[in-house]
Amino acid sequence: WKNDQQALNTLVKRGATLPQRLSSDRLVALAGGLRLGLLPTHLFPSGHVFFLQRLPYQLGVVPYAVHLTYQNCDASGKRHRMREAQLWAIDPPSRGMPAGGLLAYEPDL
Repeated sequence: WKNDQQALNTLVKRGATLPQRLSSDRLVALAGGLRLGLLPTHLFPSGHVFFLQRLPYQLGVVPYAVHLTYQNCDASGKRHRMREAQLWAIDPPSRGMPAGGLLAYEPDL
């Protein structure tokens, strides 16, 4: 099994060539074996754009996918971020909602 970066590295090692431009937003590389295209940032945001800049929220759109970028911990940090944003699809909707509800406190200063 390879992740996307390892697969791209393998393709490049097999014979990297300069990309041939098909149009303003599409490229062909590696003798036609790899087609590249630009995706709209608000619909396919990086972790930084989604979690920190919050671009999809500002534009009122739901992204198709969020690319989880580097974190200073293992994959558990990425899962935690996805769970916080309620994007971890394998968790039941009740996760984080105890049966008796949540305790809220508002100080009166």
